[in-house]
Amino acid sequence: MSIKWEATAVALASTAVFVNLASRSVSGGDSGELLAACREFGVAHPPGYPLWISACWALDRFDFSWLLSPLCGGGTCAALYAATKTITHSQAAGLATVASLMCSQAFILYSCTAEVFSLNNFLCAMLLFLAAHYFGITDPPPTTEGKKSEKKDSTTVQLSAKDKLILWCAVFSALALGNQQTSVLFIVPAALVIIPHYLYTGLNGMATLVMSGTVFMVLFCGLYLLLMVSSHFVKTPNSWGSTFDMQGLLVHVLRSEYGTFSLANSKATYAKADALQSLNSWAYFCMYQQGSIFCVLSAIACVRLLFSGRSKALLLMCYLLVFYVGFFAYFGNLPLDTDLFQSVQERFWLQPMLILAVLSGYGFSTITPSIFRGLPGATVVVAYVSRIYVNNWTLMDQSRNVLVEQFATEMLRPLKQNSILLTKGDVLTNSLRYVQVVKKVRTDVVAIDLELLRSAWYVPRLKAHYGDKVTFPGRSYNPGKNGFSAKSFIDSNIKDNKRGLYIAYDFAAGDKKWREHYQLMATGIADQIVPIKANLSHLLKNEKWEGAAPIEATISNITRFEPWDEVVINDYWASLYRRSSHLFEFKKDSVQAAEILEHILSSGSATAKPLIQVVSSRLLVTCFATIITDIQAKGGKSNVGLATRTVGAMNVFLAVAKEYFPDRYEQDIIAMESQRNIMLKEMKLDKESQTEATP
Repeated sequence: MSIKWEATAVALASTAVFVNLASRSVSGGDSGELLAACREFGVAHPPGYPLWISACWALDRFDFSWLLSPLCGGGTCAALYAATKTITHSQAAGLATVASLMCSQAFILYSCTAEVFSLNNFLCAMLLFLAAHYFGITDPPPTTEGKKSEKKDSTTVQLSAKDKLILWCAVFSALALGNQQTSVLFIVPAALVIIPHYLYTGLNGMATLVMSGTVFMVLFCGLYLLLMVSSHFVKTPNSWGSTFDMQGLLVHVLRSEYGTFSLANSKATYAKADALQSLNSWAYFCMYQQGSIFCVLSAIACVRLLFSGRSKALLLMCYLLVFYVGFFAYFGNLPLDTDLFQSVQERFWLQPMLILAVLSGYGFSTITPSIFRGLPGATVVVAYVSRIYVNNWTLMDQSRNVLVEQFATEMLRPLKQNSILLTKGDVLTNSLRYVQVVKKVRTDVVAIDLELLRSAWYVPRLKAHYGDKVTFPGRSYNPGKNGFSAKSFIDSNIKDNKRGLYIAYDFAAGDKKWREHYQLMATGIADQIVPIKANLSHLLKNEKWEGAAPIEATISNITRFEPWDEVVINDYWASLYRRSSHLFEFKKDSVQAAEILEHILSSGSATAKPLIQVVSSRLLVTCFATIITDIQAKGGKSNVGLATRTVGAMNVFLAVAKEYFPDRYEQDIIAMESQRNIMLKEMKLDKESQTEATP
C-alpha cells in the first residue's frame, strides 16, 4: 500500500476519534471570540487569523464550525505519519509518531475545541512532510536531449519533483502565516536551509523561486486583505482593531497593540518568566504530555542522529526544534507560576511537539528489529493506543461539555432588560460574545469589554452600533491620560433603576474614585452598580435564591477540569458567595445566607476542594453564630432543617480547612468547632423536648 493510502486511512481513523470527542459548544480561552467572529465574518484579535475565520465561516454556513479542529487534528496525524514513513520506510514507526500525538492530552484537547492551534498543527505538519519528502527524492540529472528541447521551446519550463515541492512549500507557508504567526519560527529557518540547497541542486532554481515567491505573496496578502474587506462590509461591535486602511491593517497584523513578540500585552504589570523557567516548563510539558516512553524514543533518535547524521530531514527538524524552543523561551512574557498562564503558554508548545513525535517514530524504528517495522509492530502500537483510549475516554470527552456556555447564560439571566454589562478577561468577555452572537441569548444587553475600551478605535465602533443606548464621556477609557474615568462613565449611564448597569470584574487598578459615590450589589455573576446612598436592604427585599443553576449539573458531570474550566467554576462559586454575604449583611436573611453557604461548601468540596479559599471564614463564623442565636431564642420551635444544613456546612468547612489551610484558619477552626458543638447540643435538646411533648 502506498504512503498516500496509508496516510488517508490514518486521517480517517484519527478524525473519527476527534469528531466523537469534539466539543459542540464554546470552550475557554479565545474560543468564544473566534466562533463569534466566524459567525459574523468579523476580525478576531491580532493578528486576525484570516484563514481560520474563513474556513470556519464556510463550515458555519452548515452549522459545522465545530468540525474544523477535528478535521485538522486528523490531517496532522496523517501528515506526520507520511513524514515519518518517508524517512524510516516503516509503517510501525509512522504509527508510533501518530501514537505519540494521540496520547497527548493537549493535542487531543485542541483537536476537539474551536481554537486556531489545531489548524496551525496541520499546516506545520504539512511543512514537515514536505521537508522530509524534499530530502527523500533525487531528481535525475538533465540530459542532452532535455537541453536541446529546452532550447527549441524556451517558453516552456519543465518542473521537476523538487520544483513542485518548493511551490507547495510556498503555498503552505503562506497559509500557515495566514493562520498563526508562530509558524514563522519553522518557515524562516527552514527556508534558510532549503533554498541554498535547492539552488545548488535544482533544475530551474531561480525561475521556480520567483514563481514560488509570487504565489506566497499573493496568498499571504490576499488572506490578510480579507481583514480590511471585513472592516468595510461587516458592521459589528465585536470586531477587533481599525483595519479600514493599510496602516491599521499593519498594526493589527504585526500585533503592535500586544507587542510583536509578546504573548500578552507588553504593558502588563506582572513579572514574566525568564528563559530558564520557560525551558523547564517545556521539558515538563513534554514529559507530561507525551509520556516517558515517547520521550525516551525521541532521545534515542537524537543519539542516533548525533553519531550517524545521515537523515538531512531529521537534522533540519532538530534545528527547527532548537530554534523554536530557544526563541520562544527568550521572548515569552507570561508568568508561569499559575496553572492558567501555564496552560496559555503550553498551547504554543504544541508546534515543537510535532517534531518530537517524528523523532519518537524514528527512535522506534531504530530499536525495533526489522520484522517489527511492518504489520506486527503496527499492531502493537495500535493496541497500545486503543487501550489508552478505552481506559480514558470519559476523561477526554468534550462532546457534552457546555460549562462555559452555561456560565455565560447564567451571567446574563438576572440582568435587567436593555442593561449595560462591563466585562474583562477572556472567559467573561469571550463566552458572553459567543452566547449573544451565536446562540442569540439576551441580545438586548449591551456588552462592553473594559480592556478594549482603552483603545481609540473601540468607542467610535460602539457608538456607531449602539447609538444612544450608551453614553461615552470621552474617546477612550484611560483615567488620568486624556481619557474618561470609571466615575464619569457611570455618571453618564446610571440614569434610572429600570435599566441596570452591571460589571463582571473591576475597573483599572488605580481607578478607585468611583467607589466614593457608588457601590456594588451582588445579583449574580455580574454585580449591579448602584449609588452609595441606595438602600441595599430595600433593593434586596425581593431577592431570593432560586437554588442550584443548570451549570452545577455540568460541573458535577465533568471528570477532568481544564484550567479554563476551573476559572469558570471558581467565578461561579465566588458569585454565589458574594450573594450570600449581601443577603446576610443587608437583608439580614441568615436563612438564605446559610443555605447558599452550605450549598457552596458541599458542592464545591466535591468538585474543587481548595475552593474554600473563595469563602470568607469570618463571614461563616459570624453568619453561623447568628443562626445559633436565632435557634436558641426560638427554643423548641427551631428550624431543624436549617440546623442540620448548618452543621453540614460546618463539617465541610472544618474538613477542608484542616486539610488544606490549618495554619491560615487556625482561630476560625477553633471557633467553628465550638459553634458546631453548641448547635449539636441544641439539636439534641430540641429532639428530646419534642419526644417528651409527644403523647
